[in-house]
Amino acid sequence: LSLLQAANLLPNPPPIAKAKKAKGGGKATDDTPADFVHKKLKKMNTDMYYRQHKFNLLAEESEGYAKLLSFLIVGINEENVGVGGADEGGARKYVRELIGAFDLDPNRVLDLALDALEWELNEIVKSYAKKSSSSSSSQSKSGRGGGEEEWGFDTINMAMLNVQNGNVVNMLLAIIRELDGKSSTGGRAIAHLMGFKYRSYHNRAAKVAAAAAADKEKEDNKESTGKSSGGSGSDKSSASSSTRIYPRSLFISTAFLCAHGLVDAHDLFPHLNTS
Repeated sequence: LSLLQAANLLPNPPPIAKAKKAKGGGKATDDTPADFVHKKLKKMNTDMYYRQHKFNLLAEESEGYAKLLSFLIVGINEENVGVGGADEGGARKYVRELIGAFDLDPNRVLDLALDALEWELNEIVKSYAKKSSSSSSSQSKSGRGGGEEEWGFDTINMAMLNVQNGNVVNMLLAIIRELDGKSSTGGRAIAHLMGFKYRSYHNRAAKVAAAAAADKEKEDNKESTGKSSGGSGSDKSSASSSTRIYPRSLFISTAFLCAHGLVDAHDLFPHLNTS
């Protein structure tokens, strides 16, 4: 800065800064161009490195997350499933490279890996449920709820016998296990992420039920003048209690993670609701 000031390449400080400094009670000393540029650089560095912008919190490194999602959903099925078995080391290495290259948040990467595992298990169960229901009509007649409720580990174990499905699920489990930081015992962050999913679904259902109750109350107030609407209220409460709050795929992924020792069911109890 001193060399640039000697060469008259630095801008002179504006008189407004001197007037503000004098008005604030400070000494009205003239700043040199080097001092002015140095203060400007300090403000720029503080704004760049120490201030979190709202855009960065919402859309930070979108290219890295796009590549991660395409790998978790499409890349594992196409590139990393070979004839000889699953390349778990290559999958984990690629995820580590994405985290390091694009400075991704490991907790958000773990959340996306859990969503990919939930989606993969849901697709496996749905496809094999359709095959079993179409091949044997007797099982669909004897099953509970027409075959749709027959979603359990029997179907997943049958699907895991397929090389491609088994390799994809095993690679996702290896990625999740490494991102969580524990190999054999229960995870540290998975329980909190799964609990957040349960709470968000419950809060969403509570908001929908509250909005429906408010609309129903408005309609009852408009229709009935002075008459009680106890029967409709009881029917409404029974209907709202019978609706499904949590998706079935979330239950399947939670049970699958518990069975593989990645989540302890007792860690999820504080996040669940009694209803």
